[in-house]
Amino acid sequence: MEKRKHQRIRTMKRIKAIISNAELEALLHDISGGGAALGIEYLAYPNDKIKVKLDGLGEILGEVVRPTENGLAVRFVDVSVELEKSLKLYIDNLDGMDG
Repeated sequence: MEKRKHQRIRTMKRIKAIISNAELEALLHDISGGGAALGIEYLAYPNDKIKVKLDGLGEILGEVVRPTENGLAVRFVDVSVELEKSLKLYIDNLDGMDG
């Protein structure tokens, strides 16, 4: 059984993502300090770069881990200590709202 480093919170929040200079609508299915699952209608491949835009946090750089049935699994990259703290607060707030 895989043990995750970060707590994962399920949600259905509408967000934006940027892939290949195209800003796209996406649905945030879940998020953790290490990445997110996005519902998005865009064919991307492992290691493709993506920016996930979150209200109050701005753009978070990530890379595609794999395409999924409903979108993309994304790993956040180059996360600073400051961004990690802000991301934790964002996730805690989502958890308190129950998605």
